[in-house]
Amino acid sequence: METADWSKWKVQIHYGNFVGAKKVVLIHRPVVLTEAEKKGDEMNYPSPNPGFVNVATLNTNLKKIKEYEWKNTKDYFSVQGTKYFYGEAPVMPSPVHVPEIYPGPTVKTASLDVQVGISYLWGTLDKTTFKPFYLKYEKPATVGGIWEIKKEEAKKLETFKSEEGTPQKDGVNIRALMTKKTNSSAGNTTQDRFCKSLAEDYKYFLDSTLPDNYFATTVWVPDGQGKVTHGEVIKQMIAPIYVLYRVVPDFKLVKETGGKYNRTTVFDTAKKTEVKQEVTPTTWPK
Repeated sequence: METADWSKWKVQIHYGNFVGAKKVVLIHRPVVLTEAEKKGDEMNYPSPNPGFVNVATLNTNLKKIKEYEWKNTKDYFSVQGTKYFYGEAPVMPSPVHVPEIYPGPTVKTASLDVQVGISYLWGTLDKTTFKPFYLKYEKPATVGGIWEIKKEEAKKLETFKSEEGTPQKDGVNIRALMTKKTNSSAGNTTQDRFCKSLAEDYKYFLDSTLPDNYFATTVWVPDGQGKVTHGEVIKQMIAPIYVLYRVVPDFKLVKETGGKYNRTTVFDTAKKTEVKQEVTPTTWPK
């Protein structure tokens, strides 16, 4: 956002953490776990400073999200005040559906293009791992009615239109990202592309990809002032994007003895898939 509207919620930093905000209630959405998360092996790797994720954080977060695992039932919240005109504790008349959130898409194939001084990771995301998502609440017809939010199937991702009317930005933004840890330095390498069709597996390409780093994906739609999620301008909406899925570390790139590479599934370290060394096709989207 180009304005300071976010500061009205006492958030200290743009895109800041709401944990320290005042007059804000944090509502946890139920979490749909991956099969690896359900198994829940801890990651026993050294991790000095690997960017968007570190081992200690992974292990802590795994324990935390299991507390909020979705139980295949609808969850709702309401709000109760502390006092009112006559001393009673008022309750908000409308319950609000809190929908479950699904993990982001995962890798189907991964190849490593090793060149002098740099390496590239390229491959595909499995189109079948784009899960349902939730987008927009429907206002109840009567006061006190339930605020429900409709579950959308992945096919809906193809229908989004750019806010600016730019065809190149129709669809959803898919980001492939990988930590970029070398010695004591850190960072991420990322690729953002708008996807208009899930008829085929999505193609990704990352540069500066090194062993002992983690791969993940995130998917969002531009949502300046709630134009997508509300269908109208809502000035209280302070984030310019709406993230559709959880960001889940997918795999760690590991170099084995003898020079071979594999991708080891995070939280299911017994699951390893070979990463072949192959030159990136010249027609591959970058």
